[in-house]
Amino acid sequence: MKKLVILVSFMFLAGLCYAASPADPAIDEAKKMMDAGKFEEALAKLTEAEKADDKNKDVFRYQGFCLRSVKKFEDSIKAYDKCLALDPKFDKAFFNQGECYVALKQYDKALVAFEKVIELGNKETLPMAYAGKVNALKEQGKTEDAAKTLADLIKMDPKIGHATAADFYYKQADYPKAIESYLKVLEADPKNAGICYNCACSYSLAKDAAKAVEMLDKALTLDQELLKEKNENNKLRQQVEADKDFDNVKESPEFKKLLEKFPK
Repeated sequence: MKKLVILVSFMFLAGLCYAASPADPAIDEAKKMMDAGKFEEALAKLTEAEKADDKNKDVFRYQGFCLRSVKKFEDSIKAYDKCLALDPKFDKAFFNQGECYVALKQYDKALVAFEKVIELGNKETLPMAYAGKVNALKEQGKTEDAAKTLADLIKMDPKIGHATAADFYYKQADYPKAIESYLKVLEADPKNAGICYNCACSYSLAKDAAKAVEMLDKALTLDQELLKEKNENNKLRQQVEADKDFDNVKESPEFKKLLEKFPK
């Protein structure tokens, strides 16, 4: 199973990680490398920028993002610590530290970081902090606390809330509720191929073959349209046959016909 990033968390995550307008040419060059996915090269450039000015918080926020992107989570946390030493109220640094702690399965520390964001009360990052808190509580097995936090999030930001709810219910194997949440996200964002794909997975797991194929068709169509614009291969199609979520429908004539419609 490969779930495409479904939390709208992560639709604006890039903004939380490193959106800025750096004045330093070295930082600007590093950011271009980051945009191209060249994180190690960006880190080298940021080291140059740090030597020139170790009081610029953007150096450390970008280092944190690069290190997190190459899964060096502990080093990423340290970079964000340097950022916070320069700006103790920089909520996006706390948020990204929380995400790193989740990746390290240090959920208590993740919750502390997300609570810092909540205390600071920035409307931009607040919903994401609640989404992170839901995930950390869920991973701790604190399902009731996670559900209460999720209810608060849905009231605060329905789009992010329902996307978070979909992930929550999917991992609880409550596929009807996951589907309901995915469909609510699609009301606001109907061309989100990743959400369509994950909704198709949940329909399959709920043993609704017709709906699974219908939603997967939509996902692959949207993904193909998007990737044609970028001149890339159809990435979703390449993972469908290996995704165990579709085991309930893989032998159906409708599923096989759909795959013929979207050759690799």
